[in-house]
Amino acid sequence: MALPDDAAESPNTSNPFLELGLAPTLEVGRIKRAYFAAVARHQPHQNAQAFQRIREAYEKLLRPGDRALAYLSAEIAAEEQAECASPYDQRIDAARSAATSARVDREKIDRFVALAETSSLARMVELCRSSVQPRE
Repeated sequence: MALPDDAAESPNTSNPFLELGLAPTLEVGRIKRAYFAAVARHQPHQNAQAFQRIREAYEKLLRPGDRALAYLSAEIAAEEQAECASPYDQRIDAARSAATSARVDREKIDRFVALAETSSLARMVELCRSSVQPRE
């Protein structure tokens, strides 16, 4: 998410991610790459004020507490939220499905045990034979 060259001319102290032209992230590697790209666009000897704002934003994002605070207070585009949620949603759905299946299996076992406790041995053998499908 690169900002136009003139965007670095206006101060944006409230959001260091925007100052670096970066979507909100907690990844230090992405922050460093964005910083070096911003410095390449706004070199200190050409625009000292823009470089100073970029440097301050970078230093702020290097501090873990400040980075987390900036990340939590930054606005995230809906598309980025969808990208972040998708892999986890699939895992959560798979876990939910497995839990439901396990619960159904557990209920079947509980019903069988309850029936076994109240039935005679002959009735249990009959139930077991009827539930086993002959192989073709």
